[in-house]
Amino acid sequence: MNTISRIKANGFCWIGDPHVSSVKPGTRNDRDIISTSVGKLDQSVAIANEKNLIPLIAGDLFDINDDTKALLLTRLIRSLNKCKHKAYELLGNSHDKTEVTLTDDAALAILREAGTLNVIEKSGFFLIIELPNGKTIGVGATPHGIEIPKDVVEERKQFGVDLVVWLTHHDLAFDGAYPGAIELFEIQGCDMVINGHMHLTKKAIVHGQTSWFNPGNILRQTKDTANHIPAVWLNEGLNQLIPVPLKYVEKVFDAVTNTIATTPVHLATVSSNFSAMLKDYDMLKDENDNVAVTEDGSEIAKELNLLYEEKKVDKNVRLLLDSLLAASIIDNI
Repeated sequence: MNTISRIKANGFCWIGDPHVSSVKPGTRNDRDIISTSVGKLDQSVAIANEKNLIPLIAGDLFDINDDTKALLLTRLIRSLNKCKHKAYELLGNSHDKTEVTLTDDAALAILREAGTLNVIEKSGFFLIIELPNGKTIGVGATPHGIEIPKDVVEERKQFGVDLVVWLTHHDLAFDGAYPGAIELFEIQGCDMVINGHMHLTKKAIVHGQTSWFNPGNILRQTKDTANHIPAVWLNEGLNQLIPVPLKYVEKVFDAVTNTIATTPVHLATVSSNFSAMLKDYDMLKDENDNVAVTEDGSEIAKELNLLYEEKKVDKNVRLLLDSLLAASIIDNI
C-alpha cells in the first residue's frame, strides 16, 4: 500500500508523459533536445506553482530508462526542485524502468533516492488534497502493467473524500476496441480517471459515475503527433480538467528519410538486426493473423524495446529502427 499524504493546495496539475531525453527523437529537428524536453517540464512546474497546484506526472518522465547523462540529470533535478509541492510520478512502462519494477539501474531511481520526486510504484490511494473551500480530493493510481481496480468505494469511505481521481498508464480503448487495448468501464466510487501512456489528446468518455480522460503528452515525439497541442491540465476540485497550452515550436519534424540518412549506422548491421527482430513479430498477431498495433504504435514499440534488450541492439540501430517504425505509422494513417 502507498503512503498516504495530506497536502493543502488548490488542486493538481496533470503533466502528460514528459519523455525528457539527451537523445533527439529521429523525426525532430531540435538542436538541443535536453533544453526542449526539460523546458516543457519547466513550464509545467511554473504553472503548477503559480496556481498552488500539486504536479502529477503521467509516467514516462524519461524517454530512455538508463539515460543518465549528467547535463540531462542536472537540468531535470533543477527543474523538479523548483516545485512548490514535490511532484508525484506514476511509474510508467519501459521508458521509466528496465524491469517489471523500478530497479537501481534506471535513471528514475536516481531521482527517487535523491528525494527529488515521489514515485508511485504500487496501486492504491496515495494523496489527499485539502482544498481552500474545505472539500477534499482523494488521488489513487495504478502503474503500468497492473490491473486497474473496478471498485474503490471502501477506500473512498475510509478517507472521506469528496472527489476521487485515479491515475493510470495503460493502453485504453478510447477510440474503440483493438488488440491489446483495455475497454473503458465504470469504477465504483471513482469520479475520474486520467491516463498517460497514449500520446494524443482523446475525447473524454463517461461510464456510469466514472469519466475517463487522456490528455496526451507535453512533448511531441513523432510526426503523427504534429497537430497535437502540448498542454498541462488543471483540476481545482471539480470533475473536469482545464487545459493550459504550453509554448512550443509548431514545425519541428524533419522527413524521416533525412534523419535516417544522417545516422551513422552500417546498413548490413541494420538489416541483420531488423530481420532477426521480425522473426519475433508473430507474438503481435491475433487469431486472424492481423498485427496488433495502436494508433501511436505503442504496442510494436513495446515489443521492440524488449527485443532491443534481449539482443543487446546498438543504440544507433535502435534510433534508426524507431524512425522506421515512425515512418510506417505515418504511411498508414
